[in-house]
Amino acid sequence: MLSLKKSPGPEEWLQENQFVKILCSPAYRWLRHLLPVLLIALAVQTNDYQEQWKPFIHIAAVMYLLILPYITLYVLVPQLFLRRYLIFCAGALSLISAMYLLVRLSEWLLRDLQNPDVVFQPDTRADVITFFTIMLVLLLAAAAIKLFQQWVQITYRQAMVDNMNLQLELENLKKQLTPHFFFNTLNNLDVLIYLDQDKASTMVHKFSNLLRYQLYLNTEHKIMLSKEIDFLTDYLYLEKIRHDHLLTHIEKNGSYSQMMIHPLLLLPFVENAVKHNDYQLNPDINIRFSAENGSLFFSCSNPISKVSPSEPGGTGLKNITRRLSILYPGQHSLEISTENNRYTVNLFLYELHSCR
Repeated sequence: MLSLKKSPGPEEWLQENQFVKILCSPAYRWLRHLLPVLLIALAVQTNDYQEQWKPFIHIAAVMYLLILPYITLYVLVPQLFLRRYLIFCAGALSLISAMYLLVRLSEWLLRDLQNPDVVFQPDTRADVITFFTIMLVLLLAAAAIKLFQQWVQITYRQAMVDNMNLQLELENLKKQLTPHFFFNTLNNLDVLIYLDQDKASTMVHKFSNLLRYQLYLNTEHKIMLSKEIDFLTDYLYLEKIRHDHLLTHIEKNGSYSQMMIHPLLLLPFVENAVKHNDYQLNPDINIRFSAENGSLFFSCSNPISKVSPSEPGGTGLKNITRRLSILYPGQHSLEISTENNRYTVNLFLYELHSCR
């Protein structure tokens, strides 16, 4: 199956970004639970209580402050926020109010454990506002972490589904090209058997080479460009037997011998040039390969008949255009022009890999 080159998705992001990995990866779940405990433990002050009761009060305060974020993480966000926002807001306000009542009740119950000089006093309006603000910030921070985790999970799953669909679509596009070529070649062989048995024997040999290419080399996600050129040369040889007056010319420039390309990528352009040539006058196909600095320029040109019943291209061209967008996103440029009854395809492929 062909591999797709794409921009880093959620999976790669999770692997590369350490902060995201700590927040979302199951392997760091223990750290996500430990860090809040340590931060709260460092922030809690127990100066108002007697020395012998400070450890107990400290532990109780840490557990108390962990109630709000954990209820937010495992109850409010998954059960309420993603379903009904108003109920979530009401639940959050109720939780903070309950936390406030609990802390006031605890202060009153633990008043005998405080230092003698500490006097229990009711909170002012400013104290209540400060408490609710701090708790709201803590709640929103916990909710943001949970929502971020769920967003990464959903995006990752969607990216996996999209990638699978893309792979299936790519395979389907490739299968649409192969039978077209296969049946055309069989038709050529059928015609030649009755005309020249020696040429038919040569054609069978060429045809076997093409089938071997399709059956074995096509299983690789990329092959050497030189093998693709040999494949196209054999294909044109078979087509020239069918069309006696068809002239073909293949020009190769640059250091392309070690360049890699996806198999059967260029065949639709050559098939199109054969199918829509001007067989009433002087049919010809001019193909040019030029490789330089990891980039490839491919050109295929042929005359078209003035009375051609259909325009060149069609479904095959749409398939190859789609395939290029999948295999070489942002790495290709396709130009098609028709001037003076001549159809020309110019394809640029950038940043190609070498087999070295």
